[in-house]
Amino acid sequence: MPWKPPRPRPATATGPASPGHPCRPTCSPPGNAPPALEKRLSETLGEQAWRESGLGTPADTDALNQKITHLEQQAIDLRLQLEEQGEELAAARAANRDLMSQLNHANRAR
Repeated sequence: MPWKPPRPRPATATGPASPGHPCRPTCSPPGNAPPALEKRLSETLGEQAWRESGLGTPADTDALNQKITHLEQQAIDLRLQLEEQGEELAAARAANRDLMSQLNHANRAR
């Protein structure tokens, strides 16, 4: 015997027919939800879709902000270290020039 869809139930005096949901007098017809409830549901579903899409703000923004602060401080420290090494290199080059100049003068005196 082939499958047949269930027959719709007839509407009753208490409300329209709905498969799987017996209507009670307290049920409101579809589309008559309070605006505040619709707005809250819409916002909740929108936020959920935003998070699931990966486009939203990460949940661990505090950890990311701490990481940014740490990396910024590390960059400052590395710049200072580079500046100090540059100064040391300039001093070593000046000392090397002086020593080479002294060595050249000593060789001419012989």
